[in-house]
Amino acid sequence: MNLKMTTIAACILAAAGAAWAAGAEAANLTVLHSFCAEDGCPDGGLPMSAPLVDSSGTLYGTTVLGGGHGGGAIYRLRFDAIAGRWKSSTLYGFCAKADCLDGIDPAGKLVADVNGNLYGTTVAGGKNQANGTVFELMPQGRNWKLKTLYRFCARANCRDGSKPSSGLTYRGADSGAPYDGVSPLYGETQGGGSANQGVVYSLQPVAGKSFWSEQVLHSFCTETEACGLSDGSLPTGGLALDASGNLFGASAGGGENFSGTLFELSPGQNGKWKERILYTFCTMGCSDGQSPTGVLRDQLGNLYGTTVGMGANGKGGTLFRLAADGSFAVLHNFCEEPDCADGHQPNAPPLLDSAGNLYGTTVIGGGNDNNEGQLGGGVVYRLSAGGQFTVLHAFCAKPTCGDGQAPFAGLSMGPDGRLYGATNNGGKFLGGAVYDVTP
Repeated sequence: MNLKMTTIAACILAAAGAAWAAGAEAANLTVLHSFCAEDGCPDGGLPMSAPLVDSSGTLYGTTVLGGGHGGGAIYRLRFDAIAGRWKSSTLYGFCAKADCLDGIDPAGKLVADVNGNLYGTTVAGGKNQANGTVFELMPQGRNWKLKTLYRFCARANCRDGSKPSSGLTYRGADSGAPYDGVSPLYGETQGGGSANQGVVYSLQPVAGKSFWSEQVLHSFCTETEACGLSDGSLPTGGLALDASGNLFGASAGGGENFSGTLFELSPGQNGKWKERILYTFCTMGCSDGQSPTGVLRDQLGNLYGTTVGMGANGKGGTLFRLAADGSFAVLHNFCEEPDCADGHQPNAPPLLDSAGNLYGTTVIGGGNDNNEGQLGGGVVYRLSAGGQFTVLHAFCAKPTCGDGQAPFAGLSMGPDGRLYGATNNGGKFLGGAVYDVTP
C-alpha cells in the first residue's frame, strides 16, 4: 500500500441501501495544528495515526509526508500557556540519510519509554529493498537523535517480514505505563513471512550489545493449503497484550471466508508461539462485517474492534465485541452510503474509557456532502455503555474543511479526559490536522 497515494476515493465502497439517521451532539472540537500538503513542508503532512499523549498533555505523532526531506516526520505539540496556543516542533524528518536508510513513511502510533525516548516504525525505507524499519528517537539536549533498531527484509525472501504499518506495543501498555526500554516490543508487518502474508514479531535489545534482535512469532499463510486455509493474512491495526504475555490481533484478510480473522498468539516452550483463531468474519452472511481494522482488549478479556466493510446495512462497516466467553455481537452497523449521518467505514479500533463508553472515527460520511462532489469528511462517534450511539463531530463542516477531513486514525485520551486524534486531509493547509474533542 502506497500511503502517500491515499485518497478518500480509495476508501469508498459501492453504495446502495437504506440510510441510518444518527443523533448528533454538539461537541467542542478544536484544531490544534494544521499540516502542509506538500513534500517539502518541515512540519510534515498527512498523519495516519493517533498522537501519543504523555502525562503532561504533550502530543507526539507521525506524518507520512514532509519533514524537510519528504520522507515523513515526527512532530511534537505542546500547549504554551503564556501564548495561549499550541506550538508544533518537528523532532525528526525521515529520509535524512543517503538512500533513506533511516526509513520512509512513519505510519504507526508512537511508544514512549521511561526515559522519554520514542519508538515507532516506518513502512518503507531502510535497506534490503526498502521494506521498513523500527526506530528509537532519543532527546539529546535541544536536539533528537534517531537510532535504527531493525531493518526488515534482512533475511532470505523477507521471512522476517516487510512493511510494518501498525506501530508497536509492550507488556503494560494497556495500563498506560511507559515502556521499560528493555523488555520485548511487539509488532506486525503486512508483507513478508513464509508465505508473504505478513508476520507478528518481537524485538528486544541484546544484553551487552548495541543492536536489537528480531524474532518472528507467527507467519500468516492463508493462501496455501500447507498451513491451513483458516489462517488469516495481512495483520493490521496493532496488537493487544494480556498479563500472561498472550497477543491478540486482527487480520484484514484470510480466514475460511477470506474476510479477516481475530487471533490469539500464546508463548510456548522453546520460544515457539501457538496461534488460535478466535473468530472468522463473514460467517453470518457478512452481517458481522468484513476486514477488521484491529482490536482493543479490556481488563475482562473482551475484544472490541471495527470492520471497514459489510455489516447489516450493506457495506458501511461494523463496531463489534468478541466477549471473553467467545460470543460475538455487532454493537453498531454503520450506514452503507458515503454521506450517512453516523459515518461510513471505520478504519481503526475504538477507544474504551473507564465508564465503558467506546469512542472512534469513520473515514467518510457524517452528512456534510456538498454540490461540488465533496464527500462528508468522517465523524468522531461515541457508543455509550448503555448502547446509545452519538456523533460527537462530523468533519468537513467548515469551509475548505478547516476542521479536517478523513480521520483514518483512531483516538487517544489525554490526562484531561479529552480525546485527541488526527485527520489525513483537510485543515487550514489541506495536509491534515491534529484535533481534540470534549467527549
